[in-house]
Amino acid sequence: MLRKMLIACMTCLLGMQVGVIQAAEKNESQQEATSTNEEETNTDRSEENDESNKDGSEDSEQNSLKDIAGHSAEKEITSLYDNKVISAADGLFRPNEEITMAELIVLLLKSKQVEPTTAGKSSFGDVSIQNWVAPYAETAFRLGIIQGTVENGRRVLNPNDLVERQELIAILNRASGKSGEVNNVKWSTTYQTLKSYPDSQDVPTWSQREYAYALQNENTQKALNGKLEPERKVTRAEAASQVYYSVFLPDKQEASLKNTAPVEFPYKRVLQVKTTAYDFTNGPTKGYLGWDLREGIVAVDPSVIPLGTHLFIEGYGYAVAADIGSKVKKNHIDLFMTSPQKASDHGIKQAKVYILN
Repeated sequence: MLRKMLIACMTCLLGMQVGVIQAAEKNESQQEATSTNEEETNTDRSEENDESNKDGSEDSEQNSLKDIAGHSAEKEITSLYDNKVISAADGLFRPNEEITMAELIVLLLKSKQVEPTTAGKSSFGDVSIQNWVAPYAETAFRLGIIQGTVENGRRVLNPNDLVERQELIAILNRASGKSGEVNNVKWSTTYQTLKSYPDSQDVPTWSQREYAYALQNENTQKALNGKLEPERKVTRAEAASQVYYSVFLPDKQEASLKNTAPVEFPYKRVLQVKTTAYDFTNGPTKGYLGWDLREGIVAVDPSVIPLGTHLFIEGYGYAVAADIGSKVKKNHIDLFMTSPQKASDHGIKQAKVYILN
């Protein structure tokens, strides 16, 4: 009996010892697991911090352009970049590449701080409403900055075409609001201005006065070879430099009022005017400046609003002073409408007109 009790006690003690050992091993295992998890967590956080630092360093590097150092247009390009007129996600501007029409349009509107309106339609047969450039193209078209060309009965923009020098000169004149002054350049003066250049015969009629005006007012860079080079393709650096001096600086200096409710764009002054409307059902299809009549073309009194001036008209939108009328005097603006009914429905209204340049 005593022997059985002794064996039972020894068995119990042995079981307790095994339990303690197992508990200790289990506790040690849990501690190791916790330690491992903490190490993994710390490693993950370290990787996240490394990634954050990596992103931050890349953003820091992209605060300046990498490929314009020492370029003749470095100053102008840098200023446009700093003012968010141009951007470069990869930090490269590619100054020596040739610029496309779409790129030039965006560059000009951003230089003028003009916000493109949502395109409800496309005036160009080769630019769909879904195209990213459509809002810019429509806005520039309403402002008279671009005209496009008519091919096979439809107006096209050719947004991916490379820009020729004669196109850049004409577009810069329009973007500067100088189309009225260009229109006043006499043909005899144009001939005298261009004849000294060996390739003057290469300049087509449509761009001759544009060239003459730009040369007379030193609004274009003279070719190093002493030629006009109307069909030479323009580089991105050349376009940026000329836009900087012809559009960006003048507009920045003239637009003394800015972001004043209810508009969010810079403007020079505001006029309270009487507005009427017209269409070309019983009249010519071109305005005084020779541009096809369309939405955005308005008739003005040039003694009040110079021809070529860019406008924003309450209830009408962006417009350009490109026509005149015998009854349009003083603070009276005649708005072009696309149908007699729309012109009739407009009637006579009072509106604010914001002079953009």
